[in-house]
Amino acid sequence: MTVKIYLGDTDPELAQTAMADDAGALLIDHSNCQEFLAHKPDHDVVAYTSLGDLPKNMKIVYDVLCRADQVIYVPPAQWSDRNSIDTADPTACVQGLTENLLLLVSDLVEVKNIEQCYLTNNPIELADSRRTDQPQMWSVGCSFTHGDGVAADQRYGQLLANELGMACSFLTRVGTSITWAADQILRSDVRSGDLVIWGITSTERSEYVNQDQLQPVTVNSHHLFSFLTTAFPRSNLLEQDLMYRHLYSIEHVINFCKTAQAQLILFGLLVSPNLLRYLKTKKNYANFPYQFRYHQDINNLTTQYQDFGRDGMHPGPLQHQQYKNFLLPFLKQSR
Repeated sequence: MTVKIYLGDTDPELAQTAMADDAGALLIDHSNCQEFLAHKPDHDVVAYTSLGDLPKNMKIVYDVLCRADQVIYVPPAQWSDRNSIDTADPTACVQGLTENLLLLVSDLVEVKNIEQCYLTNNPIELADSRRTDQPQMWSVGCSFTHGDGVAADQRYGQLLANELGMACSFLTRVGTSITWAADQILRSDVRSGDLVIWGITSTERSEYVNQDQLQPVTVNSHHLFSFLTTAFPRSNLLEQDLMYRHLYSIEHVINFCKTAQAQLILFGLLVSPNLLRYLKTKKNYANFPYQFRYHQDINNLTTQYQDFGRDGMHPGPLQHQQYKNFLLPFLKQSR
């Protein structure tokens, strides 16, 4: 004898779906759940239930579902508590509690429509994918490498790829951090013979996921996002802990590329002093020899670029040419 249970919410749609399968479908609720658990049926059973129908005891609900041979998930258009699921705390609502039970019982019972319970929204998607089965180049980094302010064919990564006769994938996004770039490399299809050019940025950067959307955060952009004031204070960007997380990320990529037998170049584009002290110990580090202007009033050196892009903020076509010209002999010598 088989038992089929339709699981959803306390709405007419659940009952209608079950009764379309079997006009005599049984509602399992407070009044009969213990009897259902205590007796093995002597005929095939089609039933339906929800958290609102059963006692507020998750063990009982779990036991009821485990008595089934098949559980069919029937989510409503609108849940009874009118709450949407929170990916960080999914069991704080009826939908999340229901789906968590389905995920747990799916190891023991066949569950239909369980794919609707899975977390499919990944806010940290890969920016690009592999272009060829032949050895290729990967250009990785923030807005400088992305080419903000210049055309796609003017950014240094594309100029290098053209010179080397290689296809190139761009793992780039404006405002992103070292940890973001490292994650992109580690999850990409980097193979033996590939060339990874990683434009290293400053350590005072991070990412914050809000409402399932990834938001790059820098010390200069933090004030633009009011939700960060308490959730992720600006001071977090200046903490030693974050700096070391970036260093660990670089070490992970170094080991990954070594294992994959891919050549890695750590290209210094926006390197902060704390990071420079670390990167200078790496034989595959290439620090771009900028010219600097000294500002006595703030006791600081300001980077001088050959030109600026259309936005008036990021390096322009001539500066990207300089990046390419600097890297090309370095690559030819090291390959």
